[in-house]
Order: sequence, then C-alpha cells, then structure tokens
Amino acid sequence: MAGLPTTQRDQLLFAIGFLALIGAGAYWYFVDSPKGLELAAKQAHVDSLNASNQKARAQLARGNVATIRAEADSMRENLLVMRSLVPSANEVPALVDQVSNAARRVKLDLAAIEPQPVIEGEMFDAHRYRLKLNGTFHEVAQVLTYIGTLNRIVAPMNLSLALPSGTVKAEPGKQVLSAAFDIQTYVVRTAPKAAN
Repeated sequence: MAGLPTTQRDQLLFAIGFLALIGAGAYWYFVDSPKGLELAAKQAHVDSLNASNQKARAQLARGNVATIRAEADSMRENLLVMRSLVPSANEVPALVDQVSNAARRVKLDLAAIEPQPVIEGEMFDAHRYRLKLNGTFHEVAQVLTYIGTLNRIVAPMNLSLALPSGTVKAEPGKQVLSAAFDIQTYVVRTAPKAAN
C-alpha cells in the first residue's frame, strides 16, 4: 500500500492528524452545528423585532403617534383581561376549591376529584381534573353553570351521565344521576417546555 506511513514517527504523526480531524468533526457536529441553528433562530427573532421597530419608526415619521399609543393601550387592556382570566400555577388549588364550593351551593358533594396529567403547551399548560358527583339533572346543570361563571377560565368537558350503581337516596319524583366530567384550566407557562 503506497502512501501509508512506514516509519513509527510517520505513523504517529498520521494517527495524531487523523484524531485531530475526527475531533474537529465531532466538535462541528456536537457543538458548532447546534449553536449555529440556535443562532439562526435568534437572528430570525432579532430580524423580526428590527422589522417591527422599523415599522414603528416609519409610523412615527408619518405622525401616527396617537395611533401607536391607542394600539399599545388596547394591547395593554387585552393583556390585563387575559391575566385576569388565566390563573397562575399557585391559583389552581383555589380554583378546585371554588368548583367544590359550586357543588356545595347546589347541596351536592363531590364523590371524587382526581388530578390528571398536565398537558404542556407552547404558551399555556392545561391543568385537568376528573370530577364525579351524584345529583339530579338540574343540579348537575347548576354545578356546570357555576363552574362556567367562575372569574377564571375553567372549562367543563367530557361529561358523562349514568344511573348510579347501588342505592342512592332521592326525593320522590326525582331521578339521581351519576355525573363524571373533566374540568380544564390554563396556566401561563413560565418555564421553558421540557425537551422530549
């Protein structure tokens, strides 16, 4: 095989050169390339911000300051409304208590409240609970109405009604149903989404 080093010194230099080449390739593959993608994403974000700034400067130059301030005030009001509707993570237990109180208003007790896994989203996490209660159709409807009128977004979903198993006391002329449903509320994401 012509071209391969024959002396020990040449073989050592060849091995060092080969390892340096592999090291450079590994550095590019594991460090430089991912950082390049991250930098490209950040550059795209910076470019979009610069475009927004250029647009704002152009509107300022045309004398649309009042329009920009009106838009900013409108967006600020929308943000305040959103913050009032979407609970923070530490408010979720209080919301579950409010749901329990809604059932008590109708003189029903919740048979079960089972937390479900949190569904992670881009900007919001969905916190879900499975609730079970026994009551008449109208009592269940009143509980769902109370839940729907809470001051935070709490959405009842996946309602199933059935006749309860076993003996359940009911007033004469009324049929007791076993209701099972999920409630879902959204919490603003403050931490980055977990990597899969």
